[in-house]
Amino acid sequence: MFQPYRIALTMRTPIVPGKFPLHLDSLFYWFLSEFIDNDDEILDILDTVLEKQDDTYLCSAMYFQDKPKYIRCGVTSKSDTMIDNLMDMQAWTNDKVMGETKMASVHAIATKTAFFNATCDKEKAEALLKKIHGVGRLTNTGFGEIASISFVQLKRDQSVISDGRLMRVVKDIGLTPDQIKRVDGYKDYGRYSPPYHTQSKSSVIIPKRLIYTLPFNNVKKKGNKKGFGK
Repeated sequence: MFQPYRIALTMRTPIVPGKFPLHLDSLFYWFLSEFIDNDDEILDILDTVLEKQDDTYLCSAMYFQDKPKYIRCGVTSKSDTMIDNLMDMQAWTNDKVMGETKMASVHAIATKTAFFNATCDKEKAEALLKKIHGVGRLTNTGFGEIASISFVQLKRDQSVISDGRLMRVVKDIGLTPDQIKRVDGYKDYGRYSPPYHTQSKSSVIIPKRLIYTLPFNNVKKKGNKKGFGK
C-alpha cells in the first residue's frame, strides 16, 4: 500500500554529487537496470514500489537538512579507465601522474544523513535501498555508502512540493517566470521520469536548492607533486 514517507539514509562515507538532482526513482531504475535489460520490465517493478501521478513518480530528489559541507577527497587508482572516468565525473586533476598509481581529487558532501520524500510501498522501497551499494557518483570507490535506513510516515505527500518549494524536477506545464521563482526553480531542458536514457528531453523545471555540484570556479586551486589541484 502506498503511503507518504520521509526516508532518511544515514551515511557511512561522503557523497559525490552529480550535475543534476538525484531522484529516488532514478536511483531505483539504475540499480534494477544492472540486472534487467528491458525498460518496460523495470518500469513495471517501479510501478509497484512508487506511486505515479501524471506519468511522474511521487518521489523527491535527494536533499539535506543543513547546508552541505564539502570536503576534498583523494582517489587513487592503478587503472587508466578509472582516471578517465573520474575526469568525466567532474573531478579535476593535475598533470598525469606517472608510475603504478594515479591520483585525483574530488569534492564530496560530508553529511550524516541524506533524505528523500516519497509516496511508496515501504517494504518494497526499503528492500531495494538495502541492496543499493551507495548514492551519488563514484560509489564503486566507496563514496556514498549507506549505513542505515529509516522511514517516517508523513500526513501528506511532500515529494513534489514541500513548504512551498519544489522537491524534484517536473515537466514544465507553462508556469510563468514569477511562478517558477516562487517555487525556487529554473527552466531547462531535461528528463523528468525514467527511463532517462531513452526519453527525449523536454522543458522542465529544476529546483535550484537541490543542485549540489560544487562551483569549481570559486575554489582556490593549488597544485602539488602528488597530482592534487590544477
